[in-house]
Amino acid sequence: MEKPAQFRVETNTHEVGSDFPSMSMLYLSWTLQILGEADAAMELFQAAEMETRGQADYRLAAYLGNGCILMSLRQDVATLARLVDELVPLATRNGFQLWLNFASFFSGWVKAASSQDASGLAQMKHICDNMGDQEVDKTCYLGVLTDSYLRMGRIGEAAAALDQGLDLAGRTGEHYCMPELLRLRGELLRQTGRTADAKRSFEEAISFASDQGAKAWEARAKQSLDLLSSDPPR
Repeated sequence: MEKPAQFRVETNTHEVGSDFPSMSMLYLSWTLQILGEADAAMELFQAAEMETRGQADYRLAAYLGNGCILMSLRQDVATLARLVDELVPLATRNGFQLWLNFASFFSGWVKAASSQDASGLAQMKHICDNMGDQEVDKTCYLGVLTDSYLRMGRIGEAAAALDQGLDLAGRTGEHYCMPELLRLRGELLRQTGRTADAKRSFEEAISFASDQGAKAWEARAKQSLDLLSSDPPR
């Protein structure tokens, strides 16, 4: 069956309007993942790899680094670890500091997610604290950091990272991760026993995601709300 027009992969540089079409594919793959089109997102990721292999090292580093974001959205620790393992020596050899930062942040996430290694949290926080003026996508990183803190029961640090993410989203208008930040606020409230406030935050996350058409975020927030409903009363 032919793909809907909005999901077709286009690698012709003239028609894409860029000499770096693999970047466009990866950004679109994030969007599709958030919209709930997980299979289409992976197809674009694989097409970006085919486009990138054999090209300049910077383009390969960009594919690997941006692929890490997609895999974090998918909660795919194994694939993300593979991307990081390839990115680190490539970026080190070429002095690509931006992509080294990506690799450090996401290797920290792998440590925290796969083995509850607290050093991974320190790596992630260090990158977030030293991004300078780079604010694009930072709400996403802060969301990942908040989630990692919560999974390891570090409530105070989770609250600080979440506040930073929500403040940044409000100031910059970068809202593609806002439903997840609202869900994480609900999880934080849930873990501190504020059940009614947690419920409201989950409902706000669901509403925000629904307005965006962000089915993946909406499903995640609904799952959190369902789990809250099954919690024993405190």
